[in-house]
Amino acid sequence: WVKCNSYRVAKGSLGLVDYDGIFRDHHANILGCFAFGMGIKNDLFAKLSAAIKAIEITHTHGWRKLWLECDS
Repeated sequence: WVKCNSYRVAKGSLGLVDYDGIFRDHHANILGCFAFGMGIKNDLFAKLSAAIKAIEITHTHGWRKLWLECDS
């Protein structure tokens, strides 16, 4: 399996938002990471976007078992 921990950074409930994530294998080895700036969005949008991006990256790499953790 591959585990992704994703985080979002927001300035206020409606402000500048960034999100990032890190992928690790079952031995805790780092497989990759991502980070994106989104501009002005709300907190829920950022959390959902991070989850969608993690799923897209997982699919692109052919990793079929994903354990996704978010900071919410």
